[in-house]
Amino acid sequence: AEVVDDSNIKCNSTPSFESISRSSLTVPFYVAPASVNEISTTMSFTYHYPEEINSIFPRAGFGGTLVTISGSGFLVSRGYRCRFGEMMTNAIRISENKIMCIAP
Repeated sequence: AEVVDDSNIKCNSTPSFESISRSSLTVPFYVAPASVNEISTTMSFTYHYPEEINSIFPRAGFGGTLVTISGSGFLVSRGYRCRFGEMMTNAIRISENKIMCIAP
């Protein structure tokens, strides 16, 4: 952990091997001085498996075409955008396995 100021520290999470087989894993979160094993808290940290894109449909179309992106790990808490060349459009999360956007 790195001390940022009198009321903040910065911790880097390490990869969780348990999260490899799941889309997410929530674990208890503890902070303690080096001389203490842990300080009890009700806080938690959630590991998220990275998003993965498996398919895009359709693969071609005109401006205004609704494009469906299928994959895994699309989280409610994140905003998504689709990039068509240099143009960006907002995406709508349908489920953990699907997002949709409209081609500009």
